[in-house]
Amino acid sequence: RAFVAQTLLPLMQAADERSPLYFVDATHPAHTGRPAHGWMRKGITRELRSNHGRVHLNINGALCWHDRSIVHRQEEKITSAAMIALLEDIAARHPSASPISVVIDNAKYNISREIKEWFGREACRIKPIYLPSYAPNLNMIERFWRFMKRKVLHNKYYPKLADFRAAFDAFFATIGGWKAELETLLTPKFHFIGTPANGIP
Repeated sequence: RAFVAQTLLPLMQAADERSPLYFVDATHPAHTGRPAHGWMRKGITRELRSNHGRVHLNINGALCWHDRSIVHRQEEKITSAAMIALLEDIAARHPSASPISVVIDNAKYNISREIKEWFGREACRIKPIYLPSYAPNLNMIERFWRFMKRKVLHNKYYPKLADFRAAFDAFFATIGGWKAELETLLTPKFHFIGTPANGIP
């Protein structure tokens, strides 16, 4: 609660093109069917084909808070080098902005010597904002990943890995079509553990 009140909400309220704020994290969707709720007639059985699920995509992404845009990269593996590549993409979008705040968790690749040295460069305009431990609910991009998986994975079967990858590419290519739904999802409201359900994902 203190982190949200003292750090996160002030940054979100002040975010604009001159001082952008990004929520950053990776996701790893597995190539397999994901059963979800749906309507069907009573007595009817639906079969969802699936794959072995041992192959994943590694998508590293960042949600820009003030305009709700997304920067993303597909990587073989999420490492400090992969994270730096994403941060450089973010910096390139805002050539005159300073600082550019990025909210990140405490994964090993976010606290490594390599990335700390990168953040410590004199010319670095990106400022890391580390989340409290065990607080993924405070990282806004987690809501976006959940939304993406619902649209791309739920009750879907992709026979080949190429089909699976193409489905995610198509989602990002047409992301503007989800603007209205995303605006209702990506709001500055947070659910805290120990409080009654308040409708926040």
